Amino acid sequence: GRRVAQWGYRYDYASHTVDPTPVEPIPYILTQLLNAEPEPERFTQCIINEYGADDGENARHRHLR
Repeated sequence: GRRVAQWGYRYDYASHTVDPTPVEPIPYILTQLLNAEPEPERFTQCIINEYGADDGENARHRHLR
């Protein structure tokens, strides 16, 4: 019930592991957000999850199980 955008590497929600096969490159704007980090070159993956209004509480419970 959520929308997911992934860059760098794909996270497999079924197995709870990172798939090392590269997906879309991380957009420049996202890498710029981490310029303040001590080691920005370590930024290799980005995942954005968007939950709908109906997913909120139910999604948190599913994730915690």
